[in-house]
This record gives sequence, C-alpha cells and structure tokens, in this order.
Amino acid sequence: MWYPAHMVSGTIQASLRMRGQYQARQESCYFQNEIHCFTALPAEVANQRCWEEHLARGRSHGFGWWFWKPALVNHLLRTGALRDGDTLVYCDAGCVIDPRSGQSWESLLERVQPEEGLLDIVAFHHQHLEHRYTKGDTFAHFGARWDEDFGLSCQLVGGYWLAKINARTRDLFARWEDLAKEVSLISDDEPRVPNPQYVENRHDQSLFSMLMKSSGAVFERKNDEHFNAAGAPGRGCTTFQSTVGTMHPQLGVSGLKAVVLQDVGWPISGDPLQPIKAARRAEGQLPKDMDLGGEGCY
Repeated sequence: MWYPAHMVSGTIQASLRMRGQYQARQESCYFQNEIHCFTALPAEVANQRCWEEHLARGRSHGFGWWFWKPALVNHLLRTGALRDGDTLVYCDAGCVIDPRSGQSWESLLERVQPEEGLLDIVAFHHQHLEHRYTKGDTFAHFGARWDEDFGLSCQLVGGYWLAKINARTRDLFARWEDLAKEVSLISDDEPRVPNPQYVENRHDQSLFSMLMKSSGAVFERKNDEHFNAAGAPGRGCTTFQSTVGTMHPQLGVSGLKAVVLQDVGWPISGDPLQPIKAARRAEGQLPKDMDLGGEGCY
C-alpha cells in the first residue's frame, strides 16, 4: 500500500546541495507526497523575539541549539501546509532513505493511519541513558530525578520520527517549542541543578525525549536482546521497561498515543530494508550504492 506523507527535513546547516537531492529523488521515494526542505529560517520564525538569544549565542551550534525543529513544524501547521489528518515524517539533513526499504516504511506508516493504526506518533530510542545527555535543570523542570525512571531509561532520538497531525500532536509540538524557548534548558550553559552522570546536552532531543516520556510514551520491545533501561546510574542497559514514568499533570500531552521503538537509523547497516540511515556524520559507512552520489532519497 502507498501512503501519502509530508516529509520535513531540517537542513539549516546543510549545503544548498541537499535541497536538490531531496527534490531530485522525490519521485523515487516510497511514500513521500510533499517535501518541505529548509535551508534557511522563514522570516516568520527568525523574527520572533523569543529566538533572539538562541540566534545570537547559539548560532554556531545547531543554528540556535536546534530550536528550529519544533518551530519549523509549528510554522507549517500555522501556514496550513500541514493539516489535520496528514502524515508527517521528520528526518534531519543527511538521513538517507533507501528506496528499497518500502516494506519497512509500510509497517511504520501504517501505525499512524486512522484506518489501520492506533498511534499519534512513532519515535525511536538510542542506547544512551537519558541522564548522560539531559541537564539536571531539565529533570527538575519536569519534576523528575536523574537517577530514577526517566534518567535510567534510554533517550529518544530527535532526528527522525513520524506522526499523524491531530489535536494531540499539535499539542505535543506546541509544548516542545515552548520548552525550546527556555534558554536554560536547551542551551549549552552550565547546568544549575546537579546531575553527576551528565556528559553534555542534546538540546532539542533532550526536551523531546523528556516530553514524550512525560506524556506516557510506551516502549515496544523488539526481541529478548532489546534493552532500554539500567538498574542503577552508571550502568549499561540490562533491563526493559515498557513505560518509564507517569503522565505529567501539567507538561504531559493528555491522551497522546505514542510508541518508542528501537533505533532504526543507527548504526548504519548494509540491509536495504533499514528505513533510515543516519549518515550525516558517517557518510563513509554507507553501502557503496547508497552514498551521496547514489540513488537513495535524502
């Protein structure tokens, strides 16, 4: 089955070449109906006062600590480019979509189709625990501890996910953008609240991950070797938890139906059914027929 979908790619720091690659390969992609590829911030976003400090201090790092991921989605919602009932696929610039992976994409997309699926959003988690890449300030903002469920479970990936546009996901994206406005949470400023396991901030991703967990996202286990949580700080993942916390009464999105799957984009494999290859910093690891001069969708 073919699923029409909008693909949004954040290419704020990528070369203009990326726009051409997305557009040139649009017809060969399995599911794409419309592609929204940004190489600059729309004026309606860039001129908002809430982003002045982001663009002034964080311009050299993620063009404002990657605040623009939720901001661009909400821009498309405000302008009507995205409407209720649409399917949205977000991928960071440099993610490669293998046109041979149609079977994998069909199984992902059907989860957010009203006729077949029961979900609002499908996200993924990597193998690093939340407490290593999220500030103590952010844990405190959510009323959580770095050494409890949220902190001892894997962080979600902010660079690729898919969602059905409806009232609940609109609420999610609005809350994500509101969190991104908080410089103390999204920036690289020194944390004020202690977290002894902290390595560095993952900015928009940290906020997306904590927001999803606070909205009751359910982790789905792939197999017996799939682990997503640790039993104690400083340990590796040795256990699996389907839920990692309770719905936050103020920050959680009421009624959101969200699932978190094992990462499908990293590490890069030679499997043509791998739906996403997160190759922005690892182009040399792509299979020869999937390099930037190949026939993949970017």
